Amino acid sequence: MGGQLQVTSQVGIGSRFWFDVTFPIMVVGESQQIDLSGYRVLVVDDNQLTAEILHKILTGLGCEVEIALGGYSALTQSALADEALRPFDVILMDWRMPELDGLQTAEMLRESHSNNRTPLVVMLTAYGHEVIAESQQIKDVPFVNFLTKPVTSQVLAETIVNAIQGKPMDTHPKPRSQRLLAGLTILVVEDNQLNRQVIDELLSYEGASVILAEGGVSGVDLVLENENLFDIVIMDMQMPDMDGLEATRRIRSDERFATLPILAMTANASQSDRQDCLDAGMNDHVSKPIDMPLLLRSILQLVGREVATTQQYAEYYSTATVSLEDEPLLDNIDLILQRFGGNESFFHKIAQNFSPEMNKQLAQLTQATRVADYEKAAAVSHAIKGVASSFGARRLATYSAYLEQQFKQKSFEQVEVEHWVDKLAVLIQQSSQQIATYGESTEASIFANDGTNQLSQPATTVQNIKLELNTLMTLLAENNLEAITRVDQLAPSLSGHPQWSVLYTQVQALEFAQALDTLHIIVLEDK
Repeated sequence: MGGQLQVTSQVGIGSRFWFDVTFPIMVVGESQQIDLSGYRVLVVDDNQLTAEILHKILTGLGCEVEIALGGYSALTQSALADEALRPFDVILMDWRMPELDGLQTAEMLRESHSNNRTPLVVMLTAYGHEVIAESQQIKDVPFVNFLTKPVTSQVLAETIVNAIQGKPMDTHPKPRSQRLLAGLTILVVEDNQLNRQVIDELLSYEGASVILAEGGVSGVDLVLENENLFDIVIMDMQMPDMDGLEATRRIRSDERFATLPILAMTANASQSDRQDCLDAGMNDHVSKPIDMPLLLRSILQLVGREVATTQQYAEYYSTATVSLEDEPLLDNIDLILQRFGGNESFFHKIAQNFSPEMNKQLAQLTQATRVADYEKAAAVSHAIKGVASSFGARRLATYSAYLEQQFKQKSFEQVEVEHWVDKLAVLIQQSSQQIATYGESTEASIFANDGTNQLSQPATTVQNIKLELNTLMTLLAENNLEAITRVDQLAPSLSGHPQWSVLYTQVQALEFAQALDTLHIIVLEDK
């Protein structure tokens, strides 16, 4: 390649490698706008906001678009279109819908078109690996391609063109062979949305295909309906509809799953809890907060992939003898990042959800105590403990564990409950502020480069990126999902602004109207 590789090395300090190589400048033409004029598309999604966004994108590409808010509606609209001799060319089908999911709907569409042309079905899913895993269990899949949400207009247009032109999808992507969990399909049964998001990201990063269940009932159903799909199940212990112990017993009652590895995951860490797990039929027990080295070790051992490691299980949090004064507010940032697989970018993104999630839980706890529903209060305290532990909020985790036990015992006065809730609110506020600081510090390190990591003042930054902000405004006004990509690109320049976290959260939540208002505030502040 005509380059030069060099190295310098000093004993006890380390080595530095670098190379110089010359590359030609590639001429990249502007991407051509894909014209889909004349094609009829049916968007099927039970989420009306998502359906409307897709409708707007497709209309802008020239398509004639209709919306169905469920599988049965899709079947009806497709039949009516056929009768009117105006059939749909492509159907964008949400993978997960109540009553009739995308796969069932697509199969019924194919059966109803046995004597004529079936519309091309493209699946939409928040987790592309679900489609890959489930499609590999079906000999003749009823769809031609899939898209992982959120989608951009360019990707959407290209996918539709590929479907129309008959280009097949790759249902066997190259495995991430260097990842420890490559090739494994893991079911995670967890009722807390934030915990699901964290463990999904961590396991997926290690190469696993992760399927999520929001409670014990749906977890049991997924196992019983998919005999050979899962390599291991990670089961939360305390869930409102059916706890992990009962879910495991029901799975074990079916002899087909007598040897399916089931790993318990809970914020409780006593020896009695571990024994309860084993008695119910679970194979092992790990505690929250999630510690990736320990979790990986347990998974690999249970699926028969031994790894050479001498790392021992981390010490469990103890709430019996430690006072709050002895607990740090938060763990060291390096220890917290280790739980997130060392991924600073992911931690910064997920840390923005901590405060909203904790305040939501606090509101639920407050309401439960007002109506003396102490079982609910104990369950909410348990949920707070789990999330707080994952983020290393030691003092909050310890105190919520204490409240969980108190609410279970029900031996207290109402005046004590009011004091407990007030103190919990203070701890949530303190922990949220510190985690926000940690998030800002990790974001700053991500964008640091040769001493340029000092963020510009908001006014100067806004003035320098007026064109980019105007583009983002246009995308938000059009409900264009390109806004998600655009706001990520603005992070290095705009993250120092006090309104940045609000704007970023709104865009990621697809709250485009609110995000547009926030962006107007940012721009106006600079005038």
